[in-house]
Order: sequence, then C-alpha cells, then structure tokens
Amino acid sequence: MPSQKWIVFGVLGMIGVGILACASGIVLGRALPTNVPATPIVILITVIPEPAALRPVLPEVPAQRGTPSPTVASFAPAPLPKPTASASDAGGETIAWSEAQNYVGQTKTVCGTVARANYAAQTTGKPTYLDLGRAYPDPARVSVLIWGESREKFSTPPEIAYKDKPICVTGVIKLYRGLVEIEVKAATQIQIK
Repeated sequence: MPSQKWIVFGVLGMIGVGILACASGIVLGRALPTNVPATPIVILITVIPEPAALRPVLPEVPAQRGTPSPTVASFAPAPLPKPTASASDAGGETIAWSEAQNYVGQTKTVCGTVARANYAAQTTGKPTYLDLGRAYPDPARVSVLIWGESREKFSTPPEIAYKDKPICVTGVIKLYRGLVEIEVKAATQIQIK
C-alpha cells in the first residue's frame, strides 16, 4: 500500500472556528507508521462571539477602529460618537488611572505615567495611543487616543512629548471593546505633571 500524507488546515472566522483534519501520514508534525490505515477525522469547534466587555489580546500591532487586524481580518467595529469634552468643562475631579473604569461616561481628569506611546501611521485615521499605567496589551491600562486629524494641534508629536512622563488627561471616560479610553482632540487636554 502506498504511503499517504494528509494535510491539517483550519479556517478562522469571527463567529467560530472550523477545523478539518484528516489523519494518516502526518498529524501535527509527527509521522505515523505506514501500516496505520488512513482514517479521515472531522472536528468542528464552535466558539461563541466574545462579549463586548472583553478586549482580545492581540499581537503588538493594536487593533484599530475601522481597520482590519491581523487576527480578525473581516471585523470593522462601528465608530463611536465623538466626545465634546475639553479641559475647561472637566468634572473638576482628578483621579488615578487605576480608578478610571469606575467613572465611565463622566468627564474627569485622569493621571498616570505613560507606559507606552505609539503612533500608528499606517492605520486608518492615523491614531496615536498613550497607554497610562500599564502598556499594551495589558487590559487594565487606560488608553489615551489622539486621532491623526488632531496631531497638528501638538507642537511636538505626542508619542515623543509624553513618552514615559507622568501626565493628566481631561476628557470623557469611555469603554471601547472593554478597554478604558479617553479621546483627546486638543493639546490642552493633556498636562505634564
């Protein structure tokens, strides 16, 4: 009987994962003896879509709104409404970055050290992310989002001006896919402590 080799392949989608495996010659990199008869095996695994409150841990390239990510190529979330907050209409209360999740929907001044600063120039909207407290991909971080259209309002690029510095950011605290986020539209919303 001639030796047969089968290929294992998978299809990844947002709603579920389907894997078709046929085993005979090579299975997961291990060769089976040639006297083992060829046996097709079909395995179907269904994964429930992630709850909106959980943000997946992705590779070092952050998933951006409106652009495909390397792990979920067909997902484009709906745009969030733009906040109208500025430093002048802040809630008057200054809080630590670790408390921000308790004030979602409110305008506050959130303080913390920039653990990571990243300008995603190749991403739609050219966002800059300043991660307060903890760096990406830690889901406990507070993500300060500056869209490309607002970068011209900064005399120095934000990823350079604020990297590794203690800052306070004033704005509406939101949740985006389970991550605490503050969108900044003006340089006056960020102060170095």
